[in-house]
Amino acid sequence: MTKFMETHYYNSVQDSSNLATKKEVMSILGTDEISELMKNEIDFIDNECNVKGSREIIELFKLITLKKSDEIISSKDIKLVGFDDEDQLILGVIKKDNQEEIAYTATGIYSFSTTFLDQLFCLGKFYNFCLQTGQKDLLRETIVYLLEKSQENEKQYRFINGKNEGEHYLRTITSSNRYKNYDNNIVLYLSLNAIHQYSKKMNNPSYIDYAKITDSSLDVRVMLTKTIALGKNYEVEIGIQVSNSEIREQSILFELIYTIKDKSGNKATAIGNKILDVTHAMRIDTVRSRLTRFDELDHSSKDFVKGIDIARLNTKLDEQKLHVIFDKLSRTRKNGLNSHAKREMDKIAEETAKNTYTLLELFNKLENIDTTIDEKKYLQMKFTDFLVNGFK
Repeated sequence: MTKFMETHYYNSVQDSSNLATKKEVMSILGTDEISELMKNEIDFIDNECNVKGSREIIELFKLITLKKSDEIISSKDIKLVGFDDEDQLILGVIKKDNQEEIAYTATGIYSFSTTFLDQLFCLGKFYNFCLQTGQKDLLRETIVYLLEKSQENEKQYRFINGKNEGEHYLRTITSSNRYKNYDNNIVLYLSLNAIHQYSKKMNNPSYIDYAKITDSSLDVRVMLTKTIALGKNYEVEIGIQVSNSEIREQSILFELIYTIKDKSGNKATAIGNKILDVTHAMRIDTVRSRLTRFDELDHSSKDFVKGIDIARLNTKLDEQKLHVIFDKLSRTRKNGLNSHAKREMDKIAEETAKNTYTLLELFNKLENIDTTIDEKKYLQMKFTDFLVNGFK
């Protein structure tokens, strides 16, 4: 199903880095109600955005061409049409004025079918069981019966329109009608404004270090140019990590991050305090009021840096400490590492057994493993834990 996923990356190491004009930042917004509210409540940029790479990331965002829409539909207006070649549900939405005629059909993509059946009827596991045991007829009969007989259930659905006329796909159930569409364009606009304002206030230029933009998610890492000295051998670069998923029941998250570097070029990133989380049901004026938390970042950053035990960075890791680190990293956890990342980690474990590394040198290697954003964040959280709490 990769044909439905559009992904674009930005990396400051290889990509050009320019400041976006105010007009370019404003162009992210649409003409919908939420865009207008955002424009009225949050407008901090005068002439140009004080974030290097902001022009490039806006251009990348505009390369996403998939058209999406949200529609609130009652379960009474849905019929099961069948299954596609990948056993995804094909649903028909019936006409308002004719309950016997289908207005259009839409095919599930990604995990839609499981999400739909779970949220409406708690049938996600039953769906998978029927497919695995070849009982699709039983599955079909059950879904048809429940759609006809169950209590009315109204949900908001995320549609993606295909390239051909009348081609519709169902991505997920975004939520109920309380869901506010803080889509990627809104989050990107909010992020550039907030970081621009903070950067100007601190007289510390910022730049986008890395970004991943897909048709339904946004992950951006912005760093401040001026660093903080940490002892004689280290420096700390402070940044802000922004993440958003349009289709998950999660918050838009702003977190402080700290990249620690030594004179040999080794570096690893630690996760600091959560600055701001914006739920998808939050009023925009509430979002604006919570942006005042950026005023506390300088104090929070200095406290975090003061709390770093420099001795832990300098000390070579003995066998016992290495055992503690790799034991904690290899445990199966909800947000842990996948099998590929674990194999790569095992290779590093074998290598470190023959050499002597510091904590920073070790996590410098671990961060270079080719993993997902969530897995990198998991490693960063573990680095923070060892950095602050030691090897208990």
